[in-house]
Amino acid sequence: MHNLPLVQALLPLRSCIVTLRWLADSQPGFLHHVPLHAWVRNLAGSPANFSHYLIVEPLENGHIQYTQGDGYRFRLTAIQGGEALLETVLQQLKKLPGSAKASKAGQHFANNLELQSINDAFEHHAVKHVAELSCFDQNDLWLETAFWARQPSFTLAFSTPARLVRDKLSLQTEDAANKTSSLKGKQRYCRDKDHLTWSLLTQRLTDTLINLHQHHTGERLQRMPWPDAQTDSAVAFWVDHRYAANANGQRKDASGLLAQVHIRLAADFPSELLALLVFGQYTGIGQNRGFGMGQYQLLDEYLQAASPKPGAVKSLLAKALEEQNLAQVVDEAYSRNEASEQDKSALLMQLHQRRQQITQASYRPDPLQAQEIAKPDGGTRLLSIPSWQDRVLQRAVTAILAPTLDQLWMKHSYGYRRGHSRQQARDEINRYIQQGYNWILESDIANFFDTVCWQNLQQRLQLLFPNEPLLSLLMQWITCPRDENETTHHARSKGLPQGAPISPLLANLLLDDLDQDMLAKGHIIIRYADDFVLLFKTEAQAKSALPDIQASLQEHGLDISLEKTQIVPAKRGFRYLGYLFIDGYAIETTKKNREEEQELRATYKPANHTRPIQAIGEREALGTILIVAGEVATLFSEQERLVVEQYDKRHSYCWNSLAAVLLIGPHQITTPALKTAMGKGVPVHFANGFGRYQGVAAGQEPSHLGVGFWLLQTQHLQNTTKALEVSKALVRARLVGQRALLQHRDKQAPELNKYHRITSKIEKADNLEQLRGYEGESAKLLWAFFQRHLTPDWQFSGRNRRPPKDPVNAMLSLGYSFIYSIVDSINRVVGLYPWQGAYHQNKGSHKTLASDLMEPYRYIVERVVLTLINRCQIKPDDFSTTDKGCQMSSEARKTLLNELLVQLTRSSDTAPSLLNSMKDQALSLAISCKTGQTFQAWKPKI
Repeated sequence: MHNLPLVQALLPLRSCIVTLRWLADSQPGFLHHVPLHAWVRNLAGSPANFSHYLIVEPLENGHIQYTQGDGYRFRLTAIQGGEALLETVLQQLKKLPGSAKASKAGQHFANNLELQSINDAFEHHAVKHVAELSCFDQNDLWLETAFWARQPSFTLAFSTPARLVRDKLSLQTEDAANKTSSLKGKQRYCRDKDHLTWSLLTQRLTDTLINLHQHHTGERLQRMPWPDAQTDSAVAFWVDHRYAANANGQRKDASGLLAQVHIRLAADFPSELLALLVFGQYTGIGQNRGFGMGQYQLLDEYLQAASPKPGAVKSLLAKALEEQNLAQVVDEAYSRNEASEQDKSALLMQLHQRRQQITQASYRPDPLQAQEIAKPDGGTRLLSIPSWQDRVLQRAVTAILAPTLDQLWMKHSYGYRRGHSRQQARDEINRYIQQGYNWILESDIANFFDTVCWQNLQQRLQLLFPNEPLLSLLMQWITCPRDENETTHHARSKGLPQGAPISPLLANLLLDDLDQDMLAKGHIIIRYADDFVLLFKTEAQAKSALPDIQASLQEHGLDISLEKTQIVPAKRGFRYLGYLFIDGYAIETTKKNREEEQELRATYKPANHTRPIQAIGEREALGTILIVAGEVATLFSEQERLVVEQYDKRHSYCWNSLAAVLLIGPHQITTPALKTAMGKGVPVHFANGFGRYQGVAAGQEPSHLGVGFWLLQTQHLQNTTKALEVSKALVRARLVGQRALLQHRDKQAPELNKYHRITSKIEKADNLEQLRGYEGESAKLLWAFFQRHLTPDWQFSGRNRRPPKDPVNAMLSLGYSFIYSIVDSINRVVGLYPWQGAYHQNKGSHKTLASDLMEPYRYIVERVVLTLINRCQIKPDDFSTTDKGCQMSSEARKTLLNELLVQLTRSSDTAPSLLNSMKDQALSLAISCKTGQTFQAWKPKI
């Protein structure tokens, strides 16, 4: 019998599998080890020596959502001497839910669970007491050790994040090279596979067992030397995790490393040392092991364990294939017009057949279909599209997997995530630029989707979801062959199929490692799928970051696209996510903007060159234009921030991040806040509830464009060619709105084809008079549609005004006037000259620019008028005819204006409010006047 002093005092082990049932819905998050450990420890009475005797191992990490009645499973293992403690826990489990403390805020494991069963972890029989559990003694350890000694190689895979302190010498060497200090905090732990050497792994295992042995015996043993072994850290990545530490909501860091290490031992490797590696599976290793961190399992070449652990009570695969989930994704596909022409019930039947094939392991996905599409910037992209049935199955899986993985990802990733958008990425970039991060490293990954390594992806999934049957289905979809045509079959060896619903999710899974690595290095990254930018305060910092990016990507067999990588100053301007960032603004760009943008960059001059006109964004920290509308809000200054209280919510904005404030309506702003705004150079503009501009409180200039810009705008818009170009863009947008209105209400409307012909005429217009004539033609079509769809009691026979002669014209006039006032106020906030437009003629005090820029938004009024009529929210009885024309009742006016305000202020994660789009359109015109870039008018989506 071999001598094993380190583990003899710890054997035998007793272990059981506990199955519970949820009595209420719960959302415990992706990683359960810390809250589960705390819950079991509380059941035991929170003894000080709990972690020295009991190991709590979660078996359902990755499951974030439970509903009442769902099962839950975990494992308990007692080291020798912990039998009484384990017995206490088992008896407390039987008394659930009464034996657990009541749930508090942030606690997911509480008196919301009851016991279903307890089974022996080694022999699987049901038990009620510790005495009924089998013992894992020294003989069992030697038997399992002998099994692993016979394997030519095996894999060590962590199932919970590990905190393994790096070798001090390597830390000191790295710090000396980088002139940093990593000996404290998270940086002292292994984060990448290069850190995870055989020597370090065996040292941390030995240290853990020495500490356990000392606690049990009082004797402190010394480390023993380990022979070398061939190892390959196949994949290693850092998982960011925080947990609620108390009832006050404070959160503590429990981040750590997940890794797979391939190990090949020499034939004469000492079996007593291999036994320690086997024993460590039951205790875990590293820092914070007592909280369930650092647990691992040994796997053979087929990724099977000598003593397999059970999986979750209900797998993620089973949840994805539930009837309700499948039906929902089918309904969504039909609502997007993505479904096939088959009957919905027939398609559901096909999905049920595929679900049965999946559960019986006989499913094979259909080959991917090749399809080429044009890229926005030229060239083509090859898509690999699954069959309709496979796409629905992938969406069903994505519906379960996306919110699960999203909990692990960094906030700096914005692509293909619910609640994240490119608009948010745009705003975050501008915030950093305002904070002085004025050097941009922009890049993307060379052929990312075509070069993803399947093995790397599979290993990451295995670490995050051990014992999950869903993984084999995912890999079937990813490795599926592609049919180029009816006769050509293309076998693939790598890559994510672009066109498959599951691919964006898996792309983010891989690239989250890049986010983690950059943040660990202190770099600021904003990523949208495989496109990213990093922001720095100096050019030298940006240049020094390039090797960090390449090193991170090379761990996955990836590299940056050198031709798309450049370092530029923010004020020169750069493109990202369809925006041109320049002077604190982000302007939507299209393919046609490329030449204008190149001109802009070519004319860039260093700061010591003088310019005759003050540039947009000359202010060092030009930021957000804040528009407050709707319910009366209160604004005040607090700790260098502007606080807005509205709708029972409180929002605050750093004064230095604001460019201007516009208050539409009787909002209240305190005198100290106004004084602070003037001192900070933030003009506060006022408009009445109707949107009509009232004035501005400004300590310096009412706009950062400066007075000189008004002359520049006048010169630009009095240029016949430029005025026609801007006017065409506005009229085109006006027609898009009219078409959208008609198409939404009658897809077969005869006017729709005529709109297409008028649009083509607009492109050929040589002057403004022709353009106005074409707009008049489109207006006749719109009013004919109105007349056809309105009942006779509305007395509508066409557009008339001053005064309006019928209820519909009264509503249109009021709505147009409201939009006109809002647009005029926003134009003034941006700094545009109100009396110089491009399309409408100057008439006294008329703000022609507001008439111009409201053109795309007229359709909002027309849509709201028809909606209120159809809903019977406004009726013909709400109007009366006098010698001043058709008059609206005050209640009808209130209804119309309130609905318009709702439409203007409504926003979502993916679409900004119309008020913001008005601001962006005004900014686009300002940029056009300054740089000559093509003006972009706002258009509704059809």
